[in-house]
Amino acid sequence: LAPVPTPTEPPTPTLCSNDETGYFLLKVKNKVAIVQNCEWLRAELKKNKKKLCKKSPKWFKGAGTLEGGTDTFNGVFGPTAKTCPVVCNACKSCYENPKTKYFHKLNKKEKPKLKTCRWLSGQKKKMRRKFCKRTATFGFYEPAAIECPKVCSIVSGECKE
Repeated sequence: LAPVPTPTEPPTPTLCSNDETGYFLLKVKNKVAIVQNCEWLRAELKKNKKKLCKKSPKWFKGAGTLEGGTDTFNGVFGPTAKTCPVVCNACKSCYENPKTKYFHKLNKKEKPKLKTCRWLSGQKKKMRRKFCKRTATFGFYEPAAIECPKVCSIVSGECKE
């Protein structure tokens, strides 16, 4: 057997588990990510936890600090439900947050254009099919088929309700 390479990007576990060593993004203030971890989220009140798990899922790469802390550290800080899927009850293969952003395409200036699952769900069937068949990624943003499995069930046949 060949040795398994060490990932250089945040791992996407095949089995659902929280990234107990990672931090999720709460907000960005003065170009510094304000972050927290799954242990902190687990202790939050149910109402606040649900709100944080559904929060607009964004990624940030750079300096971060724990909420209320002063020490900064560099890293990649992702959406709450991606970092803490068990705590956020986001382990099902058909889990979808309407606010989740996926990589849509590059614009004329070669900048990434991101769209939400909510936006995609409002498109005509023909356009949803077209966008859900795309496989390109950009940075930490996956294609619609990965991020919006319910909306893209039009192509995959999975996640029918």
